[in-house]
Amino acid sequence: MDIRRPGMLHTAILHPPAFGGKVAKVVDGAALAVPGVVAVKTIPQGVVVYAKDTYAAMKGRAALDVTWDLSKAEQRTSEQLYKSYAAAASAHGKQVAKEGDSVAALAGAAKTLEATYLFPYLAHAPMEPLDAVLEMRDGKLDVWMGSQFQVGEMGAICGTLGVPMANARLHEQFAGGSFGRRATPAMEFAVEAATAFKAHGTTTPIKHVWSRENDIRGGRYRPLCVHKLRGGIDAAGNIIGWEQIVAAQSFFKGTAMEAMGVKNGVDDALTEGLSEAYAIHNLHISQHIMEGGVPTLWWRSVGNTHTAYAMESFLDRLLELGGKDPVTGRLALMKEARLKTVLSKVAEISNWGK
Repeated sequence: MDIRRPGMLHTAILHPPAFGGKVAKVVDGAALAVPGVVAVKTIPQGVVVYAKDTYAAMKGRAALDVTWDLSKAEQRTSEQLYKSYAAAASAHGKQVAKEGDSVAALAGAAKTLEATYLFPYLAHAPMEPLDAVLEMRDGKLDVWMGSQFQVGEMGAICGTLGVPMANARLHEQFAGGSFGRRATPAMEFAVEAATAFKAHGTTTPIKHVWSRENDIRGGRYRPLCVHKLRGGIDAAGNIIGWEQIVAAQSFFKGTAMEAMGVKNGVDDALTEGLSEAYAIHNLHISQHIMEGGVPTLWWRSVGNTHTAYAMESFLDRLLELGGKDPVTGRLALMKEARLKTVLSKVAEISNWGK
């Protein structure tokens, strides 16, 4: 964000109000009348205002009058998506892990417990929003941006501008706390910045910066997901059955990374960690990959941001139902000696039970 180039213009982009929306009509007279605004251009991603400084660009964007075509946009509310996902999670999905017979174990359990966990879309919200500076001189392209997929993003920029990779140089910047936000399968911000640069003619350097509003509304969220769990205990309070069904979008499906992230119809990120930690004799883990128009992405610890919470919270409740201590109950179920050692040490130094 601190890069400045001679004669550089600043941009502000107005995106559609719903994912999948398109520009139908732009009335830009008021925007062009803002002091400092030099141009307004429509690109596939939205409407871009070009100005001599950031403030003028943002004022120009606020003055735009845009009619949007939302005929193909995702317009379902979170509540509608939750309902749809919960309905899917009510039945077994694509099997991820299976031990024994969970259906029979739950049918014969002394007590059972059911729970549904709803997880919302979550934005990355890095300290520094997405940004880039592009400059072309004598057929040579220079790009200043933070990137986690450098080759991919430069390939996307060069492809958009028709510039050979050999004639382009990336000046890698610090990522501004992006934690994965600057690593997307489609390289769409790089494409957007290059498209905005191209629309103005590439003769003038531009700084393309998302506002915080662009960032929060701009997608690539941790997926909205629903976990449905059923567990059962025997007369002694021991866990004898566990079913966990997850319904969520896959951020790999439909991208160039699908072959890496989706194997035999299973996206490991959706059910990450659910079958590895605890030994439960009658276990069923499955998933439903849901379709949706909201762009999603890995977020911090990827699947564990929701899978660990649902699993551990439900395990607490199931152990309580059986009259078991949360620590000793977990130690009895843990598969790995290493994990048992860690939990035992944490319990010791925290004076657990004293």
